[in-house]
Amino acid sequence: MGAFGLFCSARVSARLRSGAHLGVDGARCFERADRVGGHQTEATRWFYSVGVSDQTTQKRIAEFVKAHGKPGTAVRAVVEPIGRAGARIVLVGADGAMGDVMTKDVESATKAVEAADNVEQAEWDRETTAATQIGFAHRRKMAKMQS
Repeated sequence: MGAFGLFCSARVSARLRSGAHLGVDGARCFERADRVGGHQTEATRWFYSVGVSDQTTQKRIAEFVKAHGKPGTAVRAVVEPIGRAGARIVLVGADGAMGDVMTKDVESATKAVEAADNVEQAEWDRETTAATQIGFAHRRKMAKMQS
C-alpha cells in the first residue's frame, strides 16, 4: 500500500472510531483503502453503483424513441464505458436531440440497446456526429466551461 493508501487508511480508521460521517472524500478514501489486490470489494461496488434496473433502462430508451424518433429512421445509441460507475448509453434521435441513460455495466447497456425497438447501436463516427444538433444555449454553456 502506498503512502496515500496508508494516509487514507489511518484517516478513515480514526473517523470511523470517532463515529463521524465519512462524506464523499472520506468514502473515496475508504474505497482506496478497502481495495484488495486491485479488485473491488462489496463496499466499493456499492459506492460506485449508479445503474438502474434493466426495465427502467428500456423504458427510458422507449420514451426517447417515442419523443425523438421517426418512422423508418432508427435512433442511434452509443454505449460508452465510464469506469467503475458503469456505462452510459448516449441516444441520438432522428431530430438531432441527444439523451443518455446510465447502466450498471457495458453488457447490460448493450443488451438494452439490442432489445429496444427502432434503435441501432452506433459509434461516434461521421454519420452519428453529423446527426446531432447542438443548440446555441448548450454551446454557450460549454464555451464558459472552457474559459
